[in-house]
Formats: sequence, C-alpha cells, structure tokens
Amino acid sequence: MPSCISHAFVGACAGVAVSHDTPPRRLVLFSILAATLPDADVLAFAFRIPYDHLFGHRGILHSLSFAVLAGILIAWIFLRRRSTPWSAWPSSRNFPFLAMYFFLLIATHGVLDAFTNGGEGVAFFAPFTNERFFFDFTPIEVSPINLALFFGGRGEAILANELVWVWMPALGASVLVRILLIANRKRLHPRQVLYREPRPDPGSRMPSPQALMISQKTPNPGGRE
Repeated sequence: MPSCISHAFVGACAGVAVSHDTPPRRLVLFSILAATLPDADVLAFAFRIPYDHLFGHRGILHSLSFAVLAGILIAWIFLRRRSTPWSAWPSSRNFPFLAMYFFLLIATHGVLDAFTNGGEGVAFFAPFTNERFFFDFTPIEVSPINLALFFGGRGEAILANELVWVWMPALGASVLVRILLIANRKRLHPRQVLYREPRPDPGSRMPSPQALMISQKTPNPGGRE
C-alpha cells in the first residue's frame, strides 16, 4: 500500500478542492478519515487473520461495497453535526452528492493500492469474491506495514516515489477541480447553486412585530385610504 501519509494527503487535497473559499476544518478532517479508513484492516494482523483472508488486509474494507456503505454513513454523520458551512455542494438536502464524494475518496484508497508493486492485490468485489487485483502498471513503491521498517531507512525512498506518483497527481487534480467549481459557480444563478449560510446584514434591522402593528394602525393624515 502507499503510506498512510500519502492516503491522508489525497483526502486533504480533496477537502480543500471542493470547499468554498476557506476550507472548513471539519470537511478536511472527514475527507482524511475517508481516504485512510480502509487501512483499519491492518488490525487483522493482531488477530492473526491471514493476509489473503476476506477480512484480512486489502480485503473487504478495500472493496467497492464497503466504500458505498461507508460513504453513506460518513455523509450522514457529517450532515448530522455540521458545524461549519461549506458551499461545494448544492445544499445539505442533496445528500447523494456528499455520499458520492466520500464513496469516491474511500474507493480511491483501493485504487492506489492496486498501483503498488508489492503485497496482495485488492479485493475490489468483496464480499462476492475474495479475488485480489493489481493493475498492469504498478509504479508506486509498496510501503511496509511495520512502522519500524518505514522509519528505519525505507521511508525516504518511499516518500520520494509517492511524491511523483501520488502527491503531484493529487495536487494537480485538486487544482483542476477547484478551478472547475469556481467557474461553475460564476455561471449559475446564486439561488440555483451552492448551499450558503444566510448572513444577516449588520447595518439593517428587521422591524419588530409591535412596530409593524403600530404602523398598520396609524391613520392616514389626508383622511383617505
């Protein structure tokens, strides 16, 4: 697999790309969570579950089925406690867009793993089959699961490789998506587009109900209705 650092970088780039103006911290954190979530299956080694088992590393948690379910769940959690407004999607009512966003982030994890040159393949179609897959082109240097090996000398070479094959493409895609979203915002009518929290004008005050009632009862000085 690529290192967890690179998976997190992909999530951060995605969060920054789809956010409005200043990226909300909550969205970026959730994006990093989604991009790194499949590697929770490394805990299988602690329970002596074999690598090639359905519940082993790169097994069901790297599948497209898991990406769909986890994407829906993360989107629901994000919208349930959304503390920071963000405008990359039409509105919080358009839940499918947000679920699709997190699905793609989670699925991207398995895609990147399938580009690595070591380990077992990725069980994209679990639980229907545990067959593992690699792409024919595998330029990404596999990162060891053992952190001692990573920090013991291999880390620098792995990160240098990921800089070319993961970081630069992720950054380029992030910039491209950002440009397309900004261009799309300028073409659409403000009421059609992106969700935006209403901001009250500090210089204007709405009249109170009592003031409205008084103004309605005030007689016309001219004696005419």
